[in-house]
Amino acid sequence: MSRLRISASILLILAFVGTTAGASESLAAAVDGRVTSRSAPLRAASVYAYQLADLRLEKVTTGTEGEFSFASLPVGNYQIIAFKPGFVPTVVMLRQMAAHARRFLPL
Repeated sequence: MSRLRISASILLILAFVGTTAGASESLAAAVDGRVTSRSAPLRAASVYAYQLADLRLEKVTTGTEGEFSFASLPVGNYQIIAFKPGFVPTVVMLRQMAAHARRFLPL
């Protein structure tokens, strides 16, 4: 089995943005990245964002260049999981703590 890697050449780029919902502010973050196997983009892989606090699960599928994007994830602790049949899944722990910040996570 080949190994899956979540990266933009082994990096997951995280962008944090704040959104406003009514009178209270709800913090959310956009998460973008790329899934590769042996440096080649992996299309049609499933990428999951599993929020540990409330057991919320979001799923996206990679594009032709292995790219993926979660448009808005609430601040919290996550497992980011990349999976495609025939490849070893990759799991990355992600802790989002701030809004209006940009974060670069090397894997």
